[in-house]
Amino acid sequence: MNGIPHLRMTGYGADDKELIITGSYTAPGQPGGIRIYELDEKSGELTPLFEGGRDINPSFLAIRDGMILGVSEVSRDSQITLYRWLEHEKRLLPVDHLHVPGASLCHITPWPGTPYFTVSGYNSGSFLLCREEHGKLYLDREEFPGDDYFEPGFEGRVSHVHSTLLSPDNCFLYVADLGLDRIFCYGVHEQGGIKLLEKKRQIIFPWGEGPRHMAVSKDGKNLYVVTELNNHVFTFSMDEERNAQQRQVLPVGHELFSQEAAAGADIKISDDGRCVYVSDRGPDTVTLFARDRETGDLRHVKTYDSGGHWPRNICLSRSQRFLLAANERSGDLAVFARDPRTGVLKGRVCSIHAQQISFAAPM
Repeated sequence: MNGIPHLRMTGYGADDKELIITGSYTAPGQPGGIRIYELDEKSGELTPLFEGGRDINPSFLAIRDGMILGVSEVSRDSQITLYRWLEHEKRLLPVDHLHVPGASLCHITPWPGTPYFTVSGYNSGSFLLCREEHGKLYLDREEFPGDDYFEPGFEGRVSHVHSTLLSPDNCFLYVADLGLDRIFCYGVHEQGGIKLLEKKRQIIFPWGEGPRHMAVSKDGKNLYVVTELNNHVFTFSMDEERNAQQRQVLPVGHELFSQEAAAGADIKISDDGRCVYVSDRGPDTVTLFARDRETGDLRHVKTYDSGGHWPRNICLSRSQRFLLAANERSGDLAVFARDPRTGVLKGRVCSIHAQQISFAAPM
């Protein structure tokens, strides 16, 4: 639903334990930055199990078919690495790595049930269509959705592809371009075929919004987008052909006094579809919205302190009993107890140091 499938570790521990994987930015020129923790599902305490990795700036990771994909967010010599978690040895084994085009790779979207995944390149204004087969990585193509985009008044604007999202039926790929204030829509066909659809299928945002991350309801009827520059959450309804109709625009938590204070970051939907969470790096908050499961509309419930500075990424534990916030600039991973019935956060139960952390997800 949110682009990050869980990796259920066969034979791992008891039901009250699960693994959390995190990515981060590293010291200049230094590899590493991937950490794996054991989360106690009763107390919310984190126990470090592993720290390492072969790449510089593994700022975003994804899980697919029992393997872990990681990007190297650098300006040149971009790479994607495939890992396997060795439970008995408590370490990540690099299985394959692939040198790819693109600059500042910042997001990965696995395509469930297929060998394919897409990787976003922020500074190249592109995304990569890749695949993994039998432990080997392959690049199929690099796509520049904004290359042929022209409109009066857009001179000098630069494409920044920040994320992609696959529709639940695997038929459409949405590409969030923060620089052009657009979500481009691609049709997805068998064997990784993709085609940019006509302009009327684009989702057009007001100038300077900066669409960053997306989340979609399980039935595909609602798309949610957090914008980085103007700090809004957009709600769209999707018809059977996945044409988008805007329903709502809400501030992330509260209105800010200046655009410089706005820094909307991540968005996640709870497994039951009743709650939407949005992180904001400006005032360092996580906001809970209640979601109407009939209309998809959102209602602000409460805004919480993120437990640190610059909450770049958030996630829910597999049990949905905890929310974790990756606070990049303070360098800590904060764990909040959550009521699975109401979605309300009940307080921070754990915080652990993780230098320049940028990503967290359950394995």
